[in-house]
Amino acid sequence: MMAAVLFYAGIIAAMVITAIGTGRWLAIAGAALFAVSDWVLGQRQFLGRDTFNRLAVMVPYHVGQTMLILGLVGVGAG
Repeated sequence: MMAAVLFYAGIIAAMVITAIGTGRWLAIAGAALFAVSDWVLGQRQFLGRDTFNRLAVMVPYHVGQTMLILGLVGVGAG
């Protein structure tokens, strides 16, 4: 399981680095929010820390996805 988690973390890191490379603030912020939602989910799933509620995962996930898409299609470019 650890190998799969590390692989997935690498994919998420690559997404954030790629978003930074675009220079588009919406894509960067969206990727960062998506990464935060996965971090919170990982805390709950793998470390048993239930200090965050479901909204702490779902809100940054959906907002992050929306910002990532808008940033990559050119809204807020530059």
